[in-house]
Amino acid sequence: MERFYGYGRDHLKREQDVSKSNVNWNRRAAEFSLCCNRTDDSYMAFLENHVQIRNKRVLDIGSGAGRYLEKLLDKGARVEGLEPAAQMREQAKLYLKRKGYGDEQIVLHSEDFQSFKPKVEYDYLFISNNPMIGFIENYEKVKSMGAKGIFVGSWLAVEESLLQRLAGDLRKPIQPRIRENLYVWLHLFIHDGYNVDFKVIQKDMDEYTLPEEVQHRYTSWIYGEDYSEECVRKVREVLDSYERQSKGIYQTVSRVNGMLYAYKKK
Repeated sequence: MERFYGYGRDHLKREQDVSKSNVNWNRRAAEFSLCCNRTDDSYMAFLENHVQIRNKRVLDIGSGAGRYLEKLLDKGARVEGLEPAAQMREQAKLYLKRKGYGDEQIVLHSEDFQSFKPKVEYDYLFISNNPMIGFIENYEKVKSMGAKGIFVGSWLAVEESLLQRLAGDLRKPIQPRIRENLYVWLHLFIHDGYNVDFKVIQKDMDEYTLPEEVQHRYTSWIYGEDYSEECVRKVREVLDSYERQSKGIYQTVSRVNGMLYAYKKK
């Protein structure tokens, strides 16, 4: 365990470039907003199997375009979002207002996680599909903030036939992505004296995809986070050609999600 603990801490990066990250998420904000209505709620189901969040203070770290803010509000949580990307916050406000929530119910903090100084104690932290789990400084701060428990959900593997086809036609490799960070957090929590429940779910399906739902994500995964608008144009051009050829884009997808809930032993 000690050897893995040392490996885990060394595996995670030391400092996140937040300004660079915000540029990327601002570009993808409108795309993210299109995914808010997805009905998959495996993260919420897992969380609710462990805790009752009604009237509890919850901080959604990296709340994005508001998908899980809505789900947490729907369950009666006193939830606040933490999202440094301005365009993501704007999309979240628009989405939550469309869902019937007023300004007094929509609490969004603009700081990045490293700079955030909480003014209240949060019962639970909620972290979903957030690259911040790749940085050791964030792990240490998360431990100091979740009074009753910490939920972390993340992709472990993603295979999409459309992405494979697109990369092949562009004659570009898909950029490698590190997906074992959740496993590292699992072992770090255990080492640090937490009870941890862990679950993995795999879903294989055929899915209808719109170009505007994936153009920036696919561009980032093929050209890297520093992609240019010319890269987006190339990707969109190919995606539009697929849509014209088939009168819609259907693809086979396989997604593996991991989720953990960590809480201190009594």
